[in-house]
Amino acid sequence: PRAVGRPADPALATRLLDAGWQMFLARGVDAVSVESIAAQAGVSKATYYKHFADKQALFEAAVLREMERIEAAQQPRAESGASLDVRSQLRQFGIGLMDFLVSQPAVDFYKALAGELSRHKSLARSFYSLGPGRTLSNLAALMRDATDRG
Repeated sequence: PRAVGRPADPALATRLLDAGWQMFLARGVDAVSVESIAAQAGVSKATYYKHFADKQALFEAAVLREMERIEAAQQPRAESGASLDVRSQLRQFGIGLMDFLVSQPAVDFYKALAGELSRHKSLARSFYSLGPGRTLSNLAALMRDATDRG
């Protein structure tokens, strides 16, 4: 069966993510409503719910987007197709992670949301699995690959 209505517009999802993330950083998750995120993004509440089930779903999507930025910075890059040794890979991984952690967006995030994460266990679990948990998994995969290569 065909879905009712127009298909979801990815550009609107991005506007919602941008608006929600900015508002979460400025006010904290609790102080931000779905209505205020939709208004900031210039969309209706119905459009919001077409893209995200609830506020936590938007928060998780925004954290995942930030995590993808971290992961991109952690990817080992060799010059002209040469493969990197384990030490170089670990160094690049660590530098990418630290560059992100001391960046203004990361500092703003931790400053604004650390207290909220301690009060909301479900948000904290989502953040951990999408953020630090993925970083740990990526590091473990790098180590496994190095071990497999000998």
